[in-house]
This record gives sequence, structure tokens and C-alpha cells, in this order.
Amino acid sequence: MRSILCTIFLFALCLFPAVSHAEKVKKNVLYINSYHHGYRWSDNIFEGIRSTLDESEFKINLQIEYMDTKKYAYDFSAQRLLPLFRDKFRNERFDVVIVSDNDAFNFALEHRDTLFPGVPIVFCGVNDLKSRSIPNVTGVIENFPIADTIDLALNLRPEMEKIVVVGDSSTAGRTIRAQVEAVMPFYEDRLKFEYWADLSASQVRERARQLSDNAFMFFIPYYITINGRSYTSEEVAEAISEGTDIPIFTAWEFLIGHGALGGSLLSGKQHGRMAAELALDILRGTPADKLPMVERPLGTYFFDYNVMNKLGVDESQLPDGSRIINMPKAFYELPKQLFWTIMIFMFVLVNVLIFLIYTIIERRRIEKRIKEQLAFQEILMDTIPQLVCWKDNDQRYLGANRAFGEFFGIDDPQAVMGKTDNEALPQREFAGWVGALDRQVVRTRKALRKLKRRVTRNNGDNAWLELNKVPLFDPTGNVVGTLTTAENITKERDLEKQLIQSQKMEAIGTLAGGIAHDFNNILTSIINSTELAMGDVDPESLTGKDLDRVLKAARRGGHVVKQILAFSRPSQEAFGPRTSARLSPRCLGWSKRPCRETFASTQTRIARCRSSGLTPRSCIRSS
Repeated sequence: MRSILCTIFLFALCLFPAVSHAEKVKKNVLYINSYHHGYRWSDNIFEGIRSTLDESEFKINLQIEYMDTKKYAYDFSAQRLLPLFRDKFRNERFDVVIVSDNDAFNFALEHRDTLFPGVPIVFCGVNDLKSRSIPNVTGVIENFPIADTIDLALNLRPEMEKIVVVGDSSTAGRTIRAQVEAVMPFYEDRLKFEYWADLSASQVRERARQLSDNAFMFFIPYYITINGRSYTSEEVAEAISEGTDIPIFTAWEFLIGHGALGGSLLSGKQHGRMAAELALDILRGTPADKLPMVERPLGTYFFDYNVMNKLGVDESQLPDGSRIINMPKAFYELPKQLFWTIMIFMFVLVNVLIFLIYTIIERRRIEKRIKEQLAFQEILMDTIPQLVCWKDNDQRYLGANRAFGEFFGIDDPQAVMGKTDNEALPQREFAGWVGALDRQVVRTRKALRKLKRRVTRNNGDNAWLELNKVPLFDPTGNVVGTLTTAENITKERDLEKQLIQSQKMEAIGTLAGGIAHDFNNILTSIINSTELAMGDVDPESLTGKDLDRVLKAARRGGHVVKQILAFSRPSQEAFGPRTSARLSPRCLGWSKRPCRETFASTQTRIARCRSSGLTPRSCIRSS
């Protein structure tokens, strides 16, 4: 049942993939910008807000409204935007409202009950906030560190006696001037403060030419329109810097690179990101009243390298951690700390490189030595006439020598590596027997020696092998495989058979010699008696002829006995044709010459006896 339910669930996920992923919760956010699109400060704030909201867990529907108060007066814009926003937002329900800079903040507070009642407000870029406790409102105060910038100017030029604040009479300009006036008491003994407001770039430049060398400017972003043409804050700052060598300081990051030397600068993008984070906390359920306003100064020291060169400011005079733009990408101009860090890192890298090179050379030397040893061992193994092979615990071949390959008809002995006996050896019965022996050696950890087995080779010839198997041990004493040596003993087996056959023939010869001696004695008696009998009878009679045949047969038998005796004793004599000489039976076994002399003397005595009238028997006995 459980498997069926799982199958149904997986099938449902395949049919409805959108259900398996939770959709983001949609939220409506209104963003009111005091100024216009294209104003760098506003654009940076919006970039920070947009990037932070896009990275959140919500699907943000962001509606953007611009008030254009840099170009048009606040009262003029507010009177006309109120009915427009009222009509636009009549059917809208916002979850949070984000406003940037003072004009949008004042407009939202003044008309919140009409435009978006009960909706929490998050602000940023607001200067000189009078109250720190506003219901359902939180945000980031634009509390720029003017004192840090003034201290910086005095450190760079201790002879400075006058500061000129250049700005306009807009809402932001007035609030920023109020912040500057708040720090005036701290410098009343050192500096004289002067304000220039609502002047064109040419007017400011003309006045700057008349300033003494002990003065510097603090530039507040402002927007001017001359003859129907609008000029941005960056263009105004560039126009002022081109006509004077008076140092220009500011507190806004977007003005750096446009004629200002630098200062402790505010980042519009950072303000926007912080305001968006507060808005997300509200969307997650935290009331705006529970989120404290961010009041701490957020300045970072920025400087323009080109202006530094123009005014003769050295990098060593700048505060620690300062960031410099337009700086040439030259190695010698790196900060000392970074330079020495790189040098130390390079020194370490060089030492590591030298160590690695030495290690590589040593390793190659060792590898060469190992290869030479392996080559020598391979030559040595191939030189051994015995069949040698070695295997692991799984009875898979780890190697074999050339004699092994030649015996089993394997062209390359390395081809058996990784194979089992059944895969490498041609005869399955022999492979099974060898595998059983290997398993026995691994199991018992004892060697097996002088095991003989007949093998049928690839060419069909039968051969005999004598095997020795020993276990292979690792340094810890564990059996890791087996080593097998085998010798082809086929020739030895054949010689052993021939030796046995010769031993049999030697025994037969010994037996034949004994029998021949006995027959020789019997034949000697027969021949002697027959010759004596022949002397008593007439040779031409039937009896004489019979005795003569008996004598011939006995002599032929004696010749056979002689051949048997010649076969049974070690002699170089060979068999030859029978001689025609008649030998006395007593001459059997003697040399030919004495035998013939004895036979001749016997015949002479017999002839003499007959002439004397005596019988051959009595003649021979008497002699």
C-alpha cells in the first residue's frame, strides 16, 4: 500500500511541477524619489534598493514615482502631485512605502493619511531630521561626517583659515547647511565659514579666483538651470575645479572624479540597501516602530588621484584605509603594505618552487632508478628458464616471465595481467587444478613443492611440469598472493623411462648368462660323448650318420650359447656369421686359435689309433 501511495505522489509531482515549488509571496512596495531619473545620487539609492529587494524571498511589485524637486520647487511639485497620486493610489494597497531624501519624506509624512493610510514608511537620504520618534516610520538618516572632512582638510593644509560652503536653497541644501552650522562652534577659533548659494558655475569660478590660498571649498550637490538648460552637480563641480586651484571637498561619493579632491563620502547605494533591508524586516512582520533609525555616519575616505597630483597632495598624507580612484596601475605605486605582502608571498612562492623543482628532480631520479631496477628484474625473470608467475589473493595474474608465455603459447606475458587461470591458460582441467593449489597455499600459508602434472600444450604435445608454490607476504605478515615456479621435466621423464628399460635389459642379460653357462656344461658333455661314440662306429653306417647329426646339432647349440654369453657380458663384439671350422666341445668359450689347435691334435691321435688297430675311445683314454 505504501509503495502505491509513493507512486501516486511521484506521478502527481510530474503532472503538477509548479505545486512542488512554493511560489514567492507577492508584496507591493511604493518608492517615491525626491528628484529625477539621471541624478546620480538618486540613481545610486534606487540601485541599492532594487538589488536588495530582488535578492529577497518575496516577489516585489515595485512602483516608482519621481517628484523632480531638483528642477522644480517643492511647493510647485507637491501641489500638483497630490491629486495625481491620490487618483493613482485610490485602488492600490501598499505593504510599505520607501522614500529617498527630504522632499519625498516630507511629502509622504504630510499626505500619508490621504495617499496610503496606515502603511509603514521607510526613508533614506534624509538630512537634519528633527524628530527621532515618528509613528510607523523608520529609516536611514543622511548624517554625513562633515567634521571628518574639515579635519582632513586641516591636516592636509594646516594653514587653512576659511571654508566656503557651495550649495543651493533647496530643501536638501538648507538641511545640509544646518548640519554644517551645527559643527561651526568646534572650529570658530580655526576657520571662518562662508556660504555661497544659488550661484552658477561661472559665478562660483569667478569668486573662487578671488579667494586666497588659505581657503578651501565644501561642495553640496545642487542642480541649476541656465537659459532653459539644466546642469548636473557633476557638471557644476567640474566647471568650478577647472577654473581654480582651491581644494574642493565634498561628502557624496558620486561627485568624486568630477573635480573634487575627496573627503569622507556617503554612498547612495549603501543608503538604498540599508533602507531596503529595513523594508524587508517590515514585510517579514516586524513593526516599523520596533526598528530603530540608523543615525551613525557612514562615510568612507575617497580621493581622486588626478586632483591630488594637481594640488600636490601626497598619498602618505591620507588617512589609513583611504581609497583612491584614477590611480595608475603601476607596480611601484602600490601601497607599502601590499607591496611587502606581495614580496613576502613571492619569496615564499620562490622557495616553494625551488623545493618543488628539487622534489621533481629527485622524484625523476628515483623513478629512473626504479625503472632500471624493474627493467633489470624483468630481464632477470625472462632469463630464468623455469616458468614463473605470481598472483594476488583473488588468483588474478600480476605478472609472468617469458618462459611461461612460450610454454603456453602466449605472445606477450604481460597480456595475462588481471586475468584468472581459466582466462589465461589453454587447458581448463589444468587451470582448475592450479587454482585449487593457489587457494590452498593462501589458506594454509604453507608452500607446496615438487607437484608433477601432465599438461597438453597448444600444439597438442604432452608435457610434464614440476610445480612449486609459495605464499607472498606483505610487510605486516599478511598473505597477499602466491608465487609459482614450474620446470618442464618432459626430457627427464623420458630418460628415466630409458634407464628403467636398460635396467630391465641388464637383468635379462644377467639371467641369460647364468642360463647359458648351464647349457654350456650340458652341451659339452653331449659333444664329448658323441665324438667318443663316433670313434667306435663306422662313419658311413646309419649309426655313424646319426651321431654326426647329433654332433652338428650340439655344435649349433653351442654357437647359440656363445651368442647368449656375448650378449650378457660387457663386450664390443658383435654378432657375425658362423665359422666353418669344427670346434671341440671343450673349446666352447675359448679363443679361436687354441680351440683349433686342440681340435687338430685330437684328429691326428684318432687317425694314429685306427692305423694301430685300436679303437678311438681306448686310444684317447690310453693317451
